[in-house]
Amino acid sequence: AAADMGCYESAGLPLAFTCSFTGSPLQGTDTLQVIFTATVNGPGTGSVVYAWDFDNDGTFDLDGVGRAQVTNTYAAPGLYAVALRCTNAFNETAVKTRTDYILVRPMTAYVATNGGSISPYDTWAKAARQIQDALNAVADGGTVVATSGVYTVSSIINVTRPVTLTSVDGAAVTTLRSPGPNRLMVVRHPQAIVERLGFTGVNLGYPESGALSMSNGTVRDCILTNYHLGTDGGAIHLDAGLVHDCWIVKNGANHQNTGRGGGVCLKGGVVSNCVIAGNQSWDSGGGIYMTAGLVTRCVISNNFMYGFYGTDGGGGVYMTGGRLENCLVTSNRFTDTTPVYGAGIYMTGGAIVHSTVADNRRAGGDNFSGLYMTGGVVTNSIFYCNGAGFPAVANENVYMSAGAMTYSCAQPLVAGDGNTADDPTFVSRASSDYHLATGSFAVDTATNLPDVLVD
Repeated sequence: AAADMGCYESAGLPLAFTCSFTGSPLQGTDTLQVIFTATVNGPGTGSVVYAWDFDNDGTFDLDGVGRAQVTNTYAAPGLYAVALRCTNAFNETAVKTRTDYILVRPMTAYVATNGGSISPYDTWAKAARQIQDALNAVADGGTVVATSGVYTVSSIINVTRPVTLTSVDGAAVTTLRSPGPNRLMVVRHPQAIVERLGFTGVNLGYPESGALSMSNGTVRDCILTNYHLGTDGGAIHLDAGLVHDCWIVKNGANHQNTGRGGGVCLKGGVVSNCVIAGNQSWDSGGGIYMTAGLVTRCVISNNFMYGFYGTDGGGGVYMTGGRLENCLVTSNRFTDTTPVYGAGIYMTGGAIVHSTVADNRRAGGDNFSGLYMTGGVVTNSIFYCNGAGFPAVANENVYMSAGAMTYSCAQPLVAGDGNTADDPTFVSRASSDYHLATGSFAVDTATNLPDVLVD
């Protein structure tokens, strides 16, 4: 092609004097030191005066010839704009401004229902009113602290970074409440911690599951109540992570065919030292529905299943896999006479170890009130006083068509090494104290397991 007429065809010097700059690093915590590097183009660049405004407040903080590279320390959290004005040898000026350029995250961000809502929420006076805002502002490894009150959550809170979300006064007086048709929280980061909060109010139908959904992280010292979801975990849907020392009470999984796990749907991870009580499901697992993972040192009581829409069961626990260890499963119920089984536990696989299953009931009759077992392994456990009659004469405590049970107590006697039908002698059934009484034959008569500490 032929050349154009005019100045733009030449690759000579730019006609205009321009400037720009970069900074590094652009994000950090509390006290952040940033190195800024300027570039200039055009005429008169042999001698340039650089004037820096590190927070774009209209006052230049540093200027002079040759200051193409400078350092500034940001001592306070915030989101900063930066401006640069350059003057060349011909007294021409160029200006470059970068807005929202430097982010200094606080290590602690605050939340209050009457907070000032001034980013980055690093004092109580500037506290966020929405928890998600504070989570977005705080540094990795930092803490979001909420004061007492009821926080209405209109969209899902996402905890996807390594932060701790906690409260000043505890779960009983610091509540996250859904207005109804939305889940409350998802926890996704392995180093995320959510603690000392109350969760309530979600009401969703099929196919929603888990008002609190976890694929990693830790939730501890929380209260989860009054959730009603369609399927797979009225309160918690757990794929991975740890739920520890929580009260999971009065929740429901209400879909007619997939209402599984009124309290917890466990597909991985660990539930430990929790009370899971008063939950209900329409399909299986009034308290817990588990296919994998570990439930340990939990009390699973007073959960129930309607049983309108299937022949499965598990008023307390429905398990196809995973491990139930050192748990008390008691006073769970089937409230309908439909033929559903295992008011205490319905088990097709997995393992039950060092657990007690007692005083569970079926409205459809005493048989199949305790453990209904078609697979899996049971060791060092007690199944007693299930169904209304005592002593048991049939399948009140245990029905087993497949699987194995050893070193366990059930009446009538179940075939297997170390099994017995003797009364284990609880401290007080009337007071729901199922510790072994002094002199009980079951003290020190189980088999030692390599992964279980003995008393």
